[in-house]
Amino acid sequence: MIKTESLIHTMKQNKIDGYLLPRNNMFISEDIHPAENKIMKLCGFSGSAGTLLIIREGKSYLFVDGRYELQAPEETDSTEVEVICTTKISMYDWMRANLPEGFKLGLNPQTISIAEYSKLQNKLPQIKIYAIEEL
Repeated sequence: MIKTESLIHTMKQNKIDGYLLPRNNMFISEDIHPAENKIMKLCGFSGSAGTLLIIREGKSYLFVDGRYELQAPEETDSTEVEVICTTKISMYDWMRANLPEGFKLGLNPQTISIAEYSKLQNKLPQIKIYAIEEL
């Protein structure tokens, strides 16, 4: 369910390798309307916090904190999504270790704070970040 033809087409059209999808809305709030919960729509995870890294070719990754370490694997399809618990490794450390030099990462600038964007740039200098409002 995670990679629809439309999603893959949009990623190819925008020439990105992956897309980072936090469970936020344009108000940078985790308290979102059910219709705004794109993570739930894409992979089935119903928790109130998490970030989905959709990779165009290969598995996608759901980063959750310790509250959802048991719940997330039960709600997602392990053939499509690998759950990474951020109490063991931060999302940034995982991305630095696993995303290749020059990886093109899309994200919706309306769902990420300026501080979080700066953190991505500083901690992941090997990737290129592109603003793509909607997938």
